[in-house]
Amino acid sequence: MYYVRQLIRVLRRRFGKIPQELEARLEGESVEQLETLMDSAIAVNSLEEFITALSA
Repeated sequence: MYYVRQLIRVLRRRFGKIPQELEARLEGESVEQLETLMDSAIAVNSLEEFITALSA
């Protein structure tokens, strides 16, 4: 899915290696949720902060 690949690309460029579990979880999200998560991926300061936003 295009949106998942783009989100993972942003996360990797910002934070380096991304856990496989996180990638798998993102693949199950809706397009609307992925768009919101892309905003979070740009705004957060760490991968841990992104994971917290994902769990919210």
